[in-house]
Parts: sequence; structure tokens; C-alpha cells
Amino acid sequence: MTTLAVSTLESIRAALDLLVSGGVLVLVIYHGHPAGKDEKNAVLDFAEQLPQKEFHVLRYQFVNQKNDPPFVVAIEKR
Repeated sequence: MTTLAVSTLESIRAALDLLVSGGVLVLVIYHGHPAGKDEKNAVLDFAEQLPQKEFHVLRYQFVNQKNDPPFVVAIEKR
């Protein structure tokens, strides 16, 4: 079972609307399959374009692991 970029982005937008100042949304990105790579790219493109004055975005990942390990994206509402 895989998720889709379109529905994932809808969910992220909805969750960000619910966050209060200082709230954090934590995403775990599993991208070790073809559909996961498309979704990863869509989520990262979206997160990178969030306004810096409204959100802090952090990417936390392994840099020495093989086989596309999952990584974390944390989005804090300012």
C-alpha cells in the first residue's frame, strides 16, 4: 500500500491550518519505492516553498545509509 502525493499534500495543508504558533507537524518520508520517490519530491517542493516568516522547516536524515532510509521533515508554525 502506498500513499499519493495529491492526498498527502492535502493532509499536510489541513494539518498546518490546525497548528497553533509553536506547534510542530512531523512527517516521516518513506521513499524506497518508485511511488515514494514522486511523493517525496512533491512534499519537499511544498515544504521548501513555505514562507519563512510563517514556518520553520527542518529535514533530518541519515547521510551514510544505503537503500533510501526514511527521513523526517518537521514543520513548526511561527
